[in-house]
Amino acid sequence: MLFASTAFAEERSGAGLYMHVIEVTGVAAGQAGERQTLELDLVLHRPEALEPGLALTGLGHSANADGTLRISLSRDLTMLAPVSYQHTAASWVMDFDQRSVVKIADALAGNSEGQPGVSALVEHVHSSIPTKNYRNGFALASQVAARGEGDCTEHAVLTAAVARSFNYPARVALGMVIVATQATTAAYGHAWTEIWVDDAWQLHDATWLSNDLDEPHDIFYLPLVSLDNEGPGHASGLLDLPFRMPKALRFVTP
Repeated sequence: MLFASTAFAEERSGAGLYMHVIEVTGVAAGQAGERQTLELDLVLHRPEALEPGLALTGLGHSANADGTLRISLSRDLTMLAPVSYQHTAASWVMDFDQRSVVKIADALAGNSEGQPGVSALVEHVHSSIPTKNYRNGFALASQVAARGEGDCTEHAVLTAAVARSFNYPARVALGMVIVATQATTAAYGHAWTEIWVDDAWQLHDATWLSNDLDEPHDIFYLPLVSLDNEGPGHASGLLDLPFRMPKALRFVTP
């Protein structure tokens, strides 16, 4: 967990855990549940700080006269970097060879024939973290599995670790998530998982599941940092994330 909004956690009763609230102006155009893209202007801390994050996805953008950055954000946006050995290996953070993670993976394997499907894997991780809170700074997978608690970073890390234990390449992304219903829109800092399935990266978020909101909604993700350093110094690579995050966003009127 990097920077938390406890007020939102209390309001949502643990259905979604977010790190940083981003100011939103306006409402997303289109019918909730059917939106495929969002047109946004981003208000930035430092425009140059966002460039490395946008390069992760190859997302097109243009500068506005007022210093904001305009983007067209599509659903299920993932990072471009190809699969590497790191995405399948145990590491300091993704220590899926430790007993607590093995226990969770074994329970999932017992409910599956062969390699479990990714949707079942994500749901299993979600239920394996019954206590949604901000107690942990950025816990290792084995710590999350043993404690059964955490926020979005813990869900993302444990999802990646369990996925790797079943030979799915997986990695953790951190950035911004936008949740849009018909009448309201909110944006937060967030962490989630990308899993390699059918020769493509797929976005998966175990922090909350599709039934956590009981009204039509759309969720869009903008990855800004990849957790490439999975060693003891993993947190050092995230120190500039607050400056990469937009200060605010506004929807472009059609």
